[in-house]
Amino acid sequence: MKLSFWHPRPNERWALRMVFVFSVVVAVLLAADVFIFKNGMEPRGGDLRPQTHVVIYHRDGEVTQDDSLTPVLMRGDRAVVTVPLPRELSRLQGVLAFTAEHVCFRASWEGRVLDRYGMGDVAPYKLFGAVRRTVPIPENAWGGEITIDMTAMQDGAHVFLAPMYLMDAKTSWQYPLENNVLCFLLFLSALVVLVAALFPLALGSHIPFLRRGLALALFSIAFIVWMMGYQGLMPLFSPDPYLNACVEYGALLLLPIPFITYLLLVEVDAGCALFYSTSRVWFIGLFLFAAFSQVTGLCTLKAVLPYLHATLLAFVIVLVWHKFHPLHKEEPWNILFRYGLTATFAAALLGMFQYYLFNVFKIPVSFIANRFIASGLLILLLTIIFTYIYRLLGQLAQAQESRLYKRMALQDMLTGLLSRAGCFDAAKNLAFDAHYAVLFFDVNGLKEANDLFGHAEGDKLLKATAEIIGDIFSPATTGTICARVGGDEFVVVVRAEKIPYLPQLIKAVRDELHRLAGQDGFPEDTSISCGISENDPANPKAFEEHIKIADDRMYAEKNRYKREKYGGRRASDRIFLREEQRKDSDK
Repeated sequence: MKLSFWHPRPNERWALRMVFVFSVVVAVLLAADVFIFKNGMEPRGGDLRPQTHVVIYHRDGEVTQDDSLTPVLMRGDRAVVTVPLPRELSRLQGVLAFTAEHVCFRASWEGRVLDRYGMGDVAPYKLFGAVRRTVPIPENAWGGEITIDMTAMQDGAHVFLAPMYLMDAKTSWQYPLENNVLCFLLFLSALVVLVAALFPLALGSHIPFLRRGLALALFSIAFIVWMMGYQGLMPLFSPDPYLNACVEYGALLLLPIPFITYLLLVEVDAGCALFYSTSRVWFIGLFLFAAFSQVTGLCTLKAVLPYLHATLLAFVIVLVWHKFHPLHKEEPWNILFRYGLTATFAAALLGMFQYYLFNVFKIPVSFIANRFIASGLLILLLTIIFTYIYRLLGQLAQAQESRLYKRMALQDMLTGLLSRAGCFDAAKNLAFDAHYAVLFFDVNGLKEANDLFGHAEGDKLLKATAEIIGDIFSPATTGTICARVGGDEFVVVVRAEKIPYLPQLIKAVRDELHRLAGQDGFPEDTSISCGISENDPANPKAFEEHIKIADDRMYAEKNRYKREKYGGRRASDRIFLREEQRKDSDK
């Protein structure tokens, strides 16, 4: 199959350039940020886990010592962690940083509680995830031991998901960024931009493609917030694991709603629109049920995830089929969206598979890293954004083409005045009982100019006539309508205030044309005939009728002019007669 994506149209080239420039700028900024960030981070004092002792008190009374330093606890198990502190340091360190998951804990030194997250902070019905703590170390504690007493709040609780560090208190905020600097910089930058974009998008929500942009921005914000929780970056904003977990899982449950809204606003097929509408109602109901259950303690947000996963799986299968189905009539942005969605779906499916292997079947799996899943989901976000850019640029190009076609239809390309269609379109703004006058002009010497000098010079006469009429009647400043409605026929519509000055205005047109007579490229006869029809508010007529009346009067004047000057001969006869007169005078 030959993809038109590789042979982009002009509006698509702009999108591709935007993608390229965006990618280069992001790469340069990220490289600079990472360099500055990495060079600004002081040594952490090394990982203290090798010197740490872990004793596990199982709920059945058994006591064991864990040598793996990464114990997995069951609900009710206790882990007592003893961390020896060095006696001498190359520089002052202020905090002990560590990570656990689904545990409450108490950190102490010689019986003095330094930090805690107790049972009262984590009620059984509450949802919470990774606990990232930076425990302050007293100045006289060096050479002693810090004891961390952890109690598992659910099965599969982790201890030491990340290294234990001694850190300077001033740089302790960097601890959650361990191995996540790129994600944090990218997500935070995108989050700031998207939140800022909400305001102009919301103000322009009456415009269709801005309404789609608003839905896309909300989806992207929810996606980034969830990914920051998924990557363990939420503690940078709040130390409360319960609040962080609620934000993370709440954003995940909200995620399908703006995404489906975006698809619904783009969809033109009635059957697919009904499918999107039904799916959106389901996900809104699921989100509200999960939020209500979390607040009332009925169940946690995490407990609702299987319903979200099952329906998301069914929805994505139908969506992928829909995007693959019309292969013969695809637009380039649909191709981009299709493959991005497929890659993302594969990554998300592997992530769900790992989730249930570990949480349901208790099988430890590590073949799917969080970064791989995050990369797949990031593909979806960028794909949707670039798809929106494609559609936006396509609509702007179509709007520009429509304006161009309308201009071509309503404007005479030779003279720059309105065309016949433009004249009647502008006349729609005239009230039926308004006081106005319609002037119908006809150039008398056009046939002579075409026969003697050629059509190029005839066009020159037409452009000169149009310029004179436009200058004298000034349509741009007075609302007067000036149009070329035929080969050498012009129509002017003037408002009531100009009607008393029509004889002077018509005379001015004739005088200006008379000055061109006999000049290079202009015929000897540059006169013009004119007929007038005035709309009386007491006895109004339709605009079309005034055109006919003015046209008839113009022809009557033109016939009088021919009889008086040429004896009624045609233009070609007049040219022949003028040639004979010139030869006779030469003799």
